[in-house]
Amino acid sequence: MFQGDGHGGFTLLAEPYTDLPNGPGSLTIADVNKDGKLDALTISFDSELSVQLGDELGGFSKTATYNINDGGFAKSLALCDINGDDNLDVLTTCSSASFNAVGIMLGDGKGNFAAAPTGYPQTGTFSLPNGVAVGDVNGDGKLDALVANFGSSTLGVLLNGVALATRTTLPGVTVSLAPNPATSSATLRLAGLPASMTHVQAILLDATGRVVRQQALPVGQGSAEVVG
Repeated sequence: MFQGDGHGGFTLLAEPYTDLPNGPGSLTIADVNKDGKLDALTISFDSELSVQLGDELGGFSKTATYNINDGGFAKSLALCDINGDDNLDVLTTCSSASFNAVGIMLGDGKGNFAAAPTGYPQTGTFSLPNGVAVGDVNGDGKLDALVANFGSSTLGVLLNGVALATRTTLPGVTVSLAPNPATSSATLRLAGLPASMTHVQAILLDATGRVVRQQALPVGQGSAEVVG
């Protein structure tokens, strides 16, 4: 770890941080537990994901290590909110003689991660995925994964078909979105609103957490609806 002086100069810390899995290969930093401090995540060659929470003073403490691909290898990782729940998730490349896929570890916003219940999307036999990047490549508001496959010399495009997360901050109020996932338009419905309420604010976020649309909805007889 090198400490910057704000003028382009760096100094190697006297006590480098060494509490990492064997053979760390890829590193990324982000605030994964929402405490306003940058944390460090590494993936090792033998498929161990290590989460190190930062103290904002240049120090880190290991909180957990996860095995991403038992018996295989991992080369790179990327952080993003892949399922639209406002928590950062981890995508990694996984490869072995019989298993080639993108590993997905869903975050809970507290620094903990768990394998996606839908499993890992496959990248092809002997594809040996080497690098992964994320972005909305088909303009549907959800982050997709692009994979550089070393074994097959191909670019893999994995489109995100996950349903959009719908939430409300009002107790006793239900919210639904149909169709979900949606490719162009959908209907948002809220029910169980207080009789005294005249308007509610609906906010649409993309997979990176950015506001893409917000609208005040009139309330009638305890419900509201918008089509867009």
